[in-house]
Amino acid sequence: GVKLSPIEEDIITEMQGFKKKEQPFWGR
Repeated sequence: GVKLSPIEEDIITEMQGFKKKEQPFWGR
C-alpha cells in the first residue's frame, strides 16, 4: 500500500473516528 506520514495517518484516523461518531450506522 501507500505509506503515509505520521501526520497524515493521524488526520485520517481522526476523520474516520469522527465519521463513526457522527454516523454510527447509516454512514458505513
